Amino acid sequence: MMVVPKRIGIGLAVALLAAACGGGGTPALSSSTSAAPASASTAPTTAAGSSGPTSSAGPSSAASPAPGGSASGTPPILTPNLCDMLDVATIGSITSLSVSAGKPISADVSNTGHCLWAATTTLGLELTGYTEAQIAPKMAATVPGFQNVPGLGQGAKGTVAALPGTNIKVASLFVDFGSYGLLFALNSPNATVDQNVQLANALK
Repeated sequence: MMVVPKRIGIGLAVALLAAACGGGGTPALSSSTSAAPASASTAPTTAAGSSGPTSSAGPSSAASPAPGGSASGTPPILTPNLCDMLDVATIGSITSLSVSAGKPISADVSNTGHCLWAATTTLGLELTGYTEAQIAPKMAATVPGFQNVPGLGQGAKGTVAALPGTNIKVASLFVDFGSYGLLFALNSPNATVDQNVQLANALK
């Protein structure tokens, strides 16, 4: 089994995902800690060379939205610190990962910032924020492996793929909330788009 370098983490994966979905790449998050998990953002690049998401990865109607979440008709409030939008207990209950407290990562020209909840050096969740102008081209792009996910914001699409050389699944979900957008990037052996949908519905 290939050892995944710590620096292949979420930052590089987000860069690859942003490039795959059009509209400026996100640089590798060199400011992130060495505990940064390899991000779900790798998924589109991996998925582009694969036959697409597995059947277990696709969104299902079984995902039940939380009251007041994004499926309630009112988008969640975008906070300056994305780490305030989810808590450790919620992430753990949905993903079965034991993550540490969220660590904010600074914005760059292609996003409004990130929050990283790491479980290990390769497992965890990263949330990335975008302005409406930044998320629009990502939603409009046609990327192999991505599927539309109904019932979230003004539009959502996600994919899941295997992180090469590991047993880790990489699940990615873009959501356009109308005035801003978010990318959920989840790495775990059992990551699914449905888990990202549940996380989107659980936003504060």
